[in-house]
Amino acid sequence: MPLRSVAQQRHARYYADIAIRAHRAYEQAEDDLLKSMLTSPKQTVDMMTLRDQESSTRMTAASDLFSENRIQIDLGWHWVLQHRSSPVTDQLLVDFAVPIGTLGELFEEWHLLAIKLEFAVDVALRCGRQPKAVELLDILGMLASNAHDLHRAVTYHQHALQVAREARDRRGETNALIELGYVYQELGDMQSKLKVYEEWLPLTRENQDKHSECLALGSLGDVHRELGEEQQAITCYHQALILARTLGQHREAGFILDGLGRTYQQDGHIDEAINYYEQSLVTFRDSGDFASEDLTRWHLALAYEAMGHYTRASVLMGESVAFAKAGHLASVTERTAHLARLQQRKRAGLW
Repeated sequence: MPLRSVAQQRHARYYADIAIRAHRAYEQAEDDLLKSMLTSPKQTVDMMTLRDQESSTRMTAASDLFSENRIQIDLGWHWVLQHRSSPVTDQLLVDFAVPIGTLGELFEEWHLLAIKLEFAVDVALRCGRQPKAVELLDILGMLASNAHDLHRAVTYHQHALQVAREARDRRGETNALIELGYVYQELGDMQSKLKVYEEWLPLTRENQDKHSECLALGSLGDVHRELGEEQQAITCYHQALILARTLGQHREAGFILDGLGRTYQQDGHIDEAINYYEQSLVTFRDSGDFASEDLTRWHLALAYEAMGHYTRASVLMGESVAFAKAGHLASVTERTAHLARLQQRKRAGLW
């Protein structure tokens, strides 16, 4: 290889490694934030804000690292494209693709990114790097979803699922099924979402992953509830709740208890719904998840309103509106209006 080509290859490798480092740092900050939310003991709002700020600072630093080197990263990418089809350049191209797909969305148009990543998928498949191809296809699916091109997102995730199954890549198969479920939710296609989550559940058991099994059962409960299949939802929720409590996943237990409350309320059993909402409220409060606690508080208020316990409902709604205002939540207008209607009925002597 001519000396100039050797130097250009080293340049490309150097900036591919920088892109990879930025991508890993960005994802690590996101993962740490999620793990902290799931596992931390009860925290004050100030502690949660500090944690969020620290993760946000790290994510910004990672995107800045990518941005500061973006010109050289792009030059490395284009050199690899021009000298593709050797094992070294094919590996370089695939290595560039994941960070470009993940962080490039911050700087580049979606359709231009799609062209790059689709080419990298073909290269990854040709090189026998199926897990990397699955990862790239799922990134393409998420980018398509962000661009509101949902049917295209389904196509990408279905392709990822096919490749993962052919390669017996269980992790990739699981991720593709979960991502398909998210897209079907956006499309309002709950039957298709139910189907992919029913495929997800046995995978968690095959892998003996109790945490994922708990998530799959809770997600299936959500889908059955949205389809009006209350008994199937309750069965899934109770199985998930046993696992969540056994594993010490208190935050997940809070969501399951809230789901049970919503299911029983939907089925007309308001007393039972209130029981589960109250349990959910305490669970979220003890785990320090104040935003989820407030969402359950609102559900509990609506249940008391449905029972005609308007004073209790009004107090809970007032607390929820105050929380929404303090946190600048998008739901504040809707909640304030609902509380105002309830108070107007009181002034009119209707309760």
